Amino acid sequence: MRSWNVILAALVGSLLVVPTAGAHSQRPRPLAWRHCGNAPHTQCARVRAPLDYDAPHGRRVSLFVARLPAIDRAHRLGAVFVNFGGPGDTAADLIESFDADSLPAVNDRYDIIAMDPRGVGQSRPAIGCGAASGAAWTLAPLSSVDVGALLASDRAYVRRCVAANPRILAHASTANVARDMNLLRRTLGERRIAYFGQSYGTLLGATYARLFPRHYGGMVLDGPLDPEKWLNHPLRMATGAPQEDALRRFLASCPACGFGGADPAADYDALLDSLAQHPVPAHGADPRAVGRVEALTATEAGTGHKAMWPVLARALADAARGDGTRLRALADDADGRDETGRRVPFGDRFVAINASEQRYPRHVGPYLSAAARAWSTSPHFGDDLERLVYSVWPIHDRDAYRGPFTLPHGARVPLVVAATHDPVTPYADARGLIRAMGRGRLLTVLGDGHTMYPGNSPCLDAAVEAYFEHGRLPARGTRCRQVAHPVR
Repeated sequence: MRSWNVILAALVGSLLVVPTAGAHSQRPRPLAWRHCGNAPHTQCARVRAPLDYDAPHGRRVSLFVARLPAIDRAHRLGAVFVNFGGPGDTAADLIESFDADSLPAVNDRYDIIAMDPRGVGQSRPAIGCGAASGAAWTLAPLSSVDVGALLASDRAYVRRCVAANPRILAHASTANVARDMNLLRRTLGERRIAYFGQSYGTLLGATYARLFPRHYGGMVLDGPLDPEKWLNHPLRMATGAPQEDALRRFLASCPACGFGGADPAADYDALLDSLAQHPVPAHGADPRAVGRVEALTATEAGTGHKAMWPVLARALADAARGDGTRLRALADDADGRDETGRRVPFGDRFVAINASEQRYPRHVGPYLSAAARAWSTSPHFGDDLERLVYSVWPIHDRDAYRGPFTLPHGARVPLVVAATHDPVTPYADARGLIRAMGRGRLLTVLGDGHTMYPGNSPCLDAAVEAYFEHGRLPARGTRCRQVAHPVR
């Protein structure tokens, strides 16, 4: 899943040998680094990797990589690979945007390495379908959805995607990204790497650790997915209840938050009802009016991190006064649009990568049942049937990896960070990840938001950095409190 975090890192591996990944016996050519980005020492390069690791001398993909070299080169400890979520989000692009002091705790003695995964960002080819899928965030109850029309729209969308991306769709799985990471590790001459992953990046980390357990020296997994559920039983994943919890907790902080009166929950529902009948205008770069669906979509974005709560509160208060500009900006961000309202390809990449590896049923019934369950527990954010597109997706990656994720004896214990009220990856997923990997030290943050490091808790930051710097795990059962005003 997508992480809204600004970033960070973690620590410093092949029992399961990938046949073609191990076929490259010679060290790859060194990368041709060039200056890029905002910080004076940021460097970018490209590395070529097999499109299909079963055909290592066939077609290639070009992977875009960014690096922040360690500041203290004399005491350099290694390289930390980072991934901030998705699937479909960039990583190298974000590193390019960093200032010189964005990651001082990690960048002091570690190179920060970020790769735009295959099919994503500045890597080539990049996935793009040129249109929205049929389930364009309707957020409508099941009773009001024309399932036949939705399926027809999804089929048309899938046809466009397949035609526009003739080769990469069959090779876009997380396992192939992990193989690309290992190729990059070898190219850099690193015997082992450290890894920091957030949200979907935790699945990538767990996959890399299982496929290449001798080549990672430490791993922090923040806002984790349960890999068994995500890959093999995706319709069992909660879609509305965690977001409903986030909305309740946000409204409980009001009217001090800046929205509503004596009964903020009632005021919120009244605003939704009003917007359903009378959308309000927006006056930013995207001037489209804001209705009920946009307000709910904006709420998803605004409750993603506690630091965003004041932004959401102001946007809701503005909308109640007839100005939807701020709600439109939040809704566009959550809906995969840029500041002008133009759709960006994140959604296409999210669908294509998930479809390449998740085990979804091919008939409609299970999706309808899952949607009904979701609406029964979440009156605002029940399943909008966006996942129905997977029932008609025809292309799957035969080299995808779906488990087991159990780490071998002697592998480094990952540090798993989870918030008690995460609206995207519920707290129970952290225990599911540790159960799947067979080991892991859970650090609990008592707080709200999706992904926690850095800036949410000095206790958490110190624990992650001690693991990073000295290899020390926090005590079992460690619980950190979120600060009142997280920094993002």
